[in-house]
Amino acid sequence: MRLLGAPNFRDVGGLRTSDGRVIARGRILRSGHLAELHEEDIAALERWLGTDVCVIDLRGTTERAKRVCAWPRATVHSLPIEPSVAQKLDGLIANGETRLAPITAQLMAEAYRNFARNSLGYLAALFEHALAREGRPLLVHCTAGKDRTGFMVAMLLSALDVPREAIIDDYLLTNQRMKVKESDRYPREVMEVLGTVRPEFLEAAFHTIDTEFGGTDSYLQKAAALSPERRAKLQQQLLVSS
Repeated sequence: MRLLGAPNFRDVGGLRTSDGRVIARGRILRSGHLAELHEEDIAALERWLGTDVCVIDLRGTTERAKRVCAWPRATVHSLPIEPSVAQKLDGLIANGETRLAPITAQLMAEAYRNFARNSLGYLAALFEHALAREGRPLLVHCTAGKDRTGFMVAMLLSALDVPREAIIDDYLLTNQRMKVKESDRYPREVMEVLGTVRPEFLEAAFHTIDTEFGGTDSYLQKAAALSPERRAKLQQQLLVSS
């Protein structure tokens, strides 16, 4: 489904797991912010999903205040991950840094490593919400639906045993949905980094999980409070035979 007011909205249903099952359609969705949904967008979503939809908003406090969810019947839960890259980049520019594009890429990779290290409580809460839904629609979003959303959805897909290569392929679909914006704040080469996703960004998070937490299974169980029993229940709720 293509939405006029949320171009990076998509369903992860249909992705195949390592044992041949697939994620059911209309159960796990991802998007950018929902503040600019058109009336026809909301009508189309409710025809498809109904009105019992849980929205997980990963945006920081200021972001949420500026752009309030326009879907009146959705139930919104805030799990705020504050943005960090722009603030660090502004400081480097103020200090005379000129190698902006590679520095921005480094800052993005570091942000993903920190998602893995610092989002454990929010990950546990995300899985709580997902399990409580019992297969009813759950939508995860941040501002653009690419970085914070990309990491959190990658963890959901990992818990469902979607192969890592397929997770990265889904993550990269953002580049087909989003156009790089012009900015008065940053030059074009910086916006090319900030406005897109790259495999090495998400791979930086996975590398942190592998080297600092003992791999995805250990990370989900110990760091994100997803026991094997809860993980099996989540799979039962969200997966269907192909």
